[in-house]
Amino acid sequence: MIKNPDKIINLFKLDKGFDDEKITLDNFNSNSVLQIGFVFVGLFLIIDNISNFVSFLITYFKLSNSNPEMLNAVQDAQGLIFSGINVLIGFLFLIFRKEIAEKFK
Repeated sequence: MIKNPDKIINLFKLDKGFDDEKITLDNFNSNSVLQIGFVFVGLFLIIDNISNFVSFLITYFKLSNSNPEMLNAVQDAQGLIFSGINVLIGFLFLIFRKEIAEKFK
């Protein structure tokens, strides 16, 4: 690939359509930046907490079905609540990103 870049460029016709070196960002404003930020934050919250939420949820249901007395002694309910809230906030950021970005104008 490094030895023969001209062959690769000609094979895939990579040199066509790149006559203009300018990149225009006409519709890129502060609202767009905020929306992109909310998408990244929402995805991060979901990806970071979904595995913990599912794990805590499975553990919670296993303990509630097998031994309800142990359920009070386990501190997993706190982790379940916090990870669930973070996943919910992440989904809300993704769903309502336009409305939230409008509030910051």
